Formats: sequence, C-alpha cells, structure tokens
Amino acid sequence: MGEDTHGIGRRALFVTGAAAALTWETVSFAAADGQAPGTRETRTVRGTLPPGCPDFVYVPVEVPSGVREIKVSSTYDRPGVPAGTTGNALDLGVFDQHGIELGGAGFRGWSGGARTEFFVRADDATPGYLPGPVRAGTWHVALGPYTVAPQGLDYELTITLTYGEPGTPVRPVHPPERAAGRGPGAGAGIGERRAASGERRAASGERLRVAADTPVTVRLEASGVPRCTVRFVTDEGVLLTGDPLPVTGSGVVEWRTTPQYAAYVRAELRHETAAGPLPGALAALTNPIFLGR
Repeated sequence: MGEDTHGIGRRALFVTGAAAALTWETVSFAAADGQAPGTRETRTVRGTLPPGCPDFVYVPVEVPSGVREIKVSSTYDRPGVPAGTTGNALDLGVFDQHGIELGGAGFRGWSGGARTEFFVRADDATPGYLPGPVRAGTWHVALGPYTVAPQGLDYELTITLTYGEPGTPVRPVHPPERAAGRGPGAGAGIGERRAASGERRAASGERLRVAADTPVTVRLEASGVPRCTVRFVTDEGVLLTGDPLPVTGSGVVEWRTTPQYAAYVRAELRHETAAGPLPGALAALTNPIFLGR
C-alpha cells in the first residue's frame, strides 16, 4: 500500500469554465506486467482542503494497462461547529482517461455526497457510475468540497486497482433516477429531470447541444419527498432554491437559463433543517445535464 499527503502548497490552480479547480500530484501504480489475475494494488491519499477552496479538486491516477476494476473509497472529518456555522461535506465522482471536460467523453459518474465509495469495471459499476473497460491512462478522482468548516476539511482516499481480464462490456446506461440519501427520505424518487429548448431535449447525463445564448428551461418532477426543497446546482454554484414541496411529497420545479450562464445543471432534494441557512440532509440527487455545444 502506498501513501501520499497533499498539502495546499503543492497544488496547481486552473479554471474550468467559471469554476476554479485544484489538481493534486499524480498517484501512480506499478505496471501490470507480471501481475496475476485478481491481484489488488492500493494507494492511500490524504489531504486538507481549506475554507474557500475551489469548487472541484482532482486527484490524477495513472492507471496501467491490464486493470479489470478501479475502486475508490473516501472518508473525511466532521468536526463540531457552532450553531449557524458551515460544517464539512464532500462530494465524489470520477473521470476516465478521456479527460475532465464537463460533459465530455471522460465523465464516468458523480454520486455527490450520497456515497463514500464507488467501483467501475467493464461489466458493472456502482449506481450513478457508467460501466465500461478500465483503460490505461490518467483518470481523475473528482472531489467536490460542498461546504468546508472553518478549521478545514481533512480527507482520505483509498484507491484500489484489481488486475485481470475485463469482463464482458455492457452498453453504458445513464445512472438510475433514484439515489440513496442521508435521512428518513432516502430513496426518494425523481420522476423526470430534463432540459429543453424548442424541440431539443436532454435528460440527466446527456448534453443539450444549443448555442450559448439559447434560452433553456430546466424541469424537475419529484415525488415521495414531503417538505423537501429542490435546489438547482450549476458550475456557478446553487442558482435556484425552491420553496418546500407540499406534504404530498410531489411537485414540479422549472428554471430558465442559458448555456452561457450555466455549463451544466443538476438537481438536489434536501430535507427540512432547523439550522438556519445550512442545507438539510440530502434526500435525492441527479446527474448533471450539460448545456451548450
């Protein structure tokens, strides 16, 4: 098992669209030559994210040839904070060797804060992630520091590669419309989530290919989430927080934007909270819809 520690002085800062991002030093694995099928190799990465850090943190992982599966698990600290003060919350996702362009071919999944681990291989993947071969190249584990406590966010990633022949590939499908949450409404349903402009439409995980100034309507239909609040999250942050849904738990929320204003849109449903401006526990989420050509 290898270990690496990421300090804030070792980061490289760049901008993806309007959202700043960090890229840490690369995590490397040995070549697959001589590795017996089923052999596992693990690296552990630790780091600290300060308050006000960029929206996305990418951990590059050099994946050699001959890998059957990649698995990532994460933990982070949740220190006590005074009432009304933001605590720690960390989202998780991954891009493959095709790159980290939002809406690009490299996107392999995003579970937000609903999961702390995932796996991807040719014939299967964690819900919210796309199955497919684990090809050689630079993959990126994507971290989204949703909120960071005043003392910072300490995290640990465990990255495990399993060597061997890939399974039979399946046709990639978009993640399911249900996501496990952290609260009594876990498993709440998001019936329809789409973006439309004229005759063009796109659903979660897809791209709506329209010009930058084209008006786009984002529509979400929800059920089974009484008193939950719908939030539309973009590369610019949370741009819409709706009123709480009725006690029936069903409702429709629409929002209008343009690709120039939002490169992507994803939806969250959060439970009520008594902690003032802090967001409530996550009930359900969607993968993003990417806007623009």
